[in-house]
Amino acid sequence: MTKDNIPSEKQSSKTEAEFVQSMNHSFEKLEQSFSFTTPDVNFFEQKIAQQKKQIRKKWRQDLLLFSTIAIIILSLMFTAFFQQPYVFVVLQVATVISLVGYTGYEFRKGKERVRHE
Repeated sequence: MTKDNIPSEKQSSKTEAEFVQSMNHSFEKLEQSFSFTTPDVNFFEQKIAQQKKQIRKKWRQDLLLFSTIAIIILSLMFTAFFQQPYVFVVLQVATVISLVGYTGYEFRKGKERVRHE
């Protein structure tokens, strides 16, 4: 390269300064086109209040469902126990056997997963 083709330091700093100035101008335009505002605190407080209300409503529904199912199961068990004790005993034995079988199945399935990994 010859000395004539090499840009001088003055030209280089001048083009850098122009580049920086054009970048700053572009950033200012960008900031002006997009306005950033801080959201209102009341908006978030209302959202939180709504979420709490929905959570309380869901909890009440779940509690009502649980209570209803528990009452039905207990009434059926008491009816079976007092009307036909033999049926009650058979249900208790079947429940224990199924729980033991299910626990054993899950235990074996868990051991197989460990071996394969």
